[in-house]
Amino acid sequence: ARQAALRALELDEALPEAHFSLALVKWWADWDWPAAEAGFKRAIELNPNNATWRAVYADFLSTHERFTEAVAQAKRAQELDPLSVYVSGALAKVYYTARQYDRALEGYRQMLELDPDSTRAQRGVGRVLLQQGRYDEAIAALRHAVARKSDPDFISDLAHAYAVAGRRDEAKRMLAQLQDIARRSYV
Repeated sequence: ARQAALRALELDEALPEAHFSLALVKWWADWDWPAAEAGFKRAIELNPNNATWRAVYADFLSTHERFTEAVAQAKRAQELDPLSVYVSGALAKVYYTARQYDRALEGYRQMLELDPDSTRAQRGVGRVLLQQGRYDEAIAALRHAVARKSDPDFISDLAHAYAVAGRRDEAKRMLAQLQDIARRSYV
């Protein structure tokens, strides 16, 4: 990804897709936060109407606890693409990261209105409910998400919920399932 983005920028420095791709590499692979942010800003400057890029940038900002900026980016992304489940989830995730759980729950429920089958939204609901101490509801939501998408991240969320709720045996079963998956693929 890095080589392709750099090559694209050699050919045309004004390609917003290349700036965005390189920003992802800088964020996720290099942990070079200033370079990642510069890339996100440049991509958005070149294409200010890309809702997905603003949603990702909002996530980046929230991981750095810059919540006011993150909310602004996520809200602008929603204005640009109000029917996107992914974009809708950006604001919910920002609120979750900011520990504004009521707002996060509202956002994840709005995602479910857009797409009742959204496992990402169901997982978000479960994670919020867990933070609110609503363990049985959280476990139910996370079990639903895992039943629809047996992703290691989702399974680990469910294992965590079981552990927090004091349901040790169920948590250990989930851990064993993750260990089994890890024998075949990355977890």
